[in-house]
Amino acid sequence: MDLKRLRAGEMVIALAGIVLFASLFLEWYAVGPTKQTAWEAFDLLDIGLVITVVSAAATVFFQTTQRGVAIPIGATVITTYLAIIATACVVYRMIDLPGDGATTQLCLGAWVGLGASLAMMIGGYLSMRQEESGFLRSRSNATIPILPAPPVEP
Repeated sequence: MDLKRLRAGEMVIALAGIVLFASLFLEWYAVGPTKQTAWEAFDLLDIGLVITVVSAAATVFFQTTQRGVAIPIGATVITTYLAIIATACVVYRMIDLPGDGATTQLCLGAWVGLGASLAMMIGGYLSMRQEESGFLRSRSNATIPILPAPPVEP
């Protein structure tokens, strides 16, 4: 495992994954006098957020252990798409509050979860962007020899 292979995008993904996982244990909603964590408030969204966190960990793992670029890029693409879906789901759950909605208030965990999923999405974008620019840069510096046309035979 070579941590020097991590670029800025993967570092953002790793940090955001840790923060997103930690946010699941924070209070997301205050319904009347009771407060609910993500584990208590959600049925499936918490599992989806954990899958996104596992995908982020896999992205970092593959980037630090694989010599080729295909698997790390694939993991980054999957993580970015999962982060987009997670962000959309968190925004939806911030709009559609549990309970009757009138007595429900958002707590710190919801905002931390939103920020972490957004950061993971941005980190995935940065990682893919860095990979693309490296590929294009290596192709643009390549010299292609110009060969003369073959002789024409009568």
